[in-house]
Amino acid sequence: MNPSDERKIEEWGRRLADTVSIEVVLDGDAQNGRSTPGKMIAGFCERLNQLAPEVTVNQKEGTEPGIRIAPNIVYQAVPENQEMDIFLDALDGTLKPAGGVIEPPDMDRLSRLASSVRLDVYISSHCPFCPHVVTALLLTAQASERVNVKVVDGTLFPEKAQSLDIKAVPTVILDNGFRWTGQVDMNEIMAVAVSGADADFGAETLKSIVEAGNAETVAKMMLDKGEIYSAYIDLLTDEKWSVRLGAMVVFEYIAESDDAMAGQVVEALWERFDRVDNSVKGDILHLYGESGRPDARKKVETVLAGDYAEEVKESAREALE
Repeated sequence: MNPSDERKIEEWGRRLADTVSIEVVLDGDAQNGRSTPGKMIAGFCERLNQLAPEVTVNQKEGTEPGIRIAPNIVYQAVPENQEMDIFLDALDGTLKPAGGVIEPPDMDRLSRLASSVRLDVYISSHCPFCPHVVTALLLTAQASERVNVKVVDGTLFPEKAQSLDIKAVPTVILDNGFRWTGQVDMNEIMAVAVSGADADFGAETLKSIVEAGNAETVAKMMLDKGEIYSAYIDLLTDEKWSVRLGAMVVFEYIAESDDAMAGQVVEALWERFDRVDNSVKGDILHLYGESGRPDARKKVETVLAGDYAEEVKESAREALE
């Protein structure tokens, strides 16, 4: 713990009107001095109590070390710098939105949660955007006891982060496997939590889900709803090739399961065809060819007979093959 954080804790402790309690969960190895994450978390809690005696630290054995600061909030991290400010404010109930960077969800959305949900957010101490996401998540948990938040430092628990293929921070993972990386919209996260099938997704949310390798999940959501999201068509015409590729994998699942919905995608792409650049046109034609649909074939033939660049016509010929 650096001197600046120690001063923060001392000043914060002097402002406390009442004592506060936290629960530090230690695994067997931590108690025997063999677990580095557990030792670091235990050491942090001990120093926190020394600097702010108003904080009562209760120890408990468990399978994973962590700090429970509320029934529905757990830290598997050792807060420092800006994260320290958030941790202390959450502990005494004075946490406020981080200047509107990421707003907590509206209460109407939260009130529709039928059961408890879990949101794990993976952070690192050097991530400049992580504090904004953590703040929004903790405020959400404080607003609803049905929202359980776990803050995990991926550098402190590297094996855990690696097992979940965490490649960037902040990454938020919903208990059903959905994940968001970078900037998040808490209302969209709650929409997924309330009902994945009925959620109204924006392009950024779908993009994060697809880029995280969850193409089949996106396809299932649309198949369950019986409707193609307009934002999904945005992904198929996105300027970034990796996004279009992920969206095309989604189409493969749709085409295998629902011919009518596949037809909706074909028509929606055709409406945009003349407005996108040639590289996107080429991917649309490739998708048409992979679909094997008669209506898609007619559109490919229209391109071949039309006034299009040679590279686009070459893509059309490959699609017919």
